[in-house]
Amino acid sequence: MNKIIHPRYQFLLFILICATYTPLMTARNWILFAPYDKPATKLIEFIAQARKTIQAAVYMITDKEIVQALIDAKKRGIDVQIVTDQISIGKYGKADLMAENNIPVYILDPHAQQKRDPVKQLTQLKIKTDENNQAISQEIKRTPTKWSTDEKWFSNDPLMHHKFMIIDGVLLWTGSFNWTGAANKKNHENVFITSDREACKQFEQHFTRMTSDGSCKLYYPGRISTCIPTSLAGKVLSAINEISGEELLAQEILEIIKNHQNNRFTISQ
Repeated sequence: MNKIIHPRYQFLLFILICATYTPLMTARNWILFAPYDKPATKLIEFIAQARKTIQAAVYMITDKEIVQALIDAKKRGIDVQIVTDQISIGKYGKADLMAENNIPVYILDPHAQQKRDPVKQLTQLKIKTDENNQAISQEIKRTPTKWSTDEKWFSNDPLMHHKFMIIDGVLLWTGSFNWTGAANKKNHENVFITSDREACKQFEQHFTRMTSDGSCKLYYPGRISTCIPTSLAGKVLSAINEISGEELLAQEILEIIKNHQNNRFTISQ
């Protein structure tokens, strides 16, 4: 004979089933939208509440207040580790400031995969040889080259384009939000925050993979031996995210274009 569960226990059974089979149903979730919710304020609050670890992978980091919160966390004994893209190095980026305050900063090496792939190495070698032969031929003919690397707008290099942070292994922050003033005050961005343990675990595992498989190299001021970022577009984007006045921005962009040199990204050993 089937037993009927007392109504008083039906809800408790439902909660138990959800906790067992659907972790997201029991996790606490938040959603923020920029510029309306000013996500940087909540981000700084979460950083201030960290007790043990902060692991963040963010494409562009230029916001001084967010970086200061990370520095303060480091000073109070929190294990802070940052992965970012080469765009966070340079005039507006805060990679140097974090590294100078003893925060381990990892920068994506866009040629790491190529270094591990001998087929790609040979392909690149052939391309370089062909380009050299073409340049020599043009010099012999005393004709100007048809292209200049200084005029290259975009770089085909891969990007470290993540925007996520895990705090203490129990809180995940992710979405489209870069750690810049423009992302917080002007851009239309989204942030998803969850305490779901499985999601946190997967992001932690990926963070560890990026910092241990050779794709991202530990950075310190002076280790990058060429001009960063490698593309003119990247330099202009950095300026746009930091300069609000139209006249000042126009002057800065003209100066960037004037002085731009499209050097390759290399890391000294």
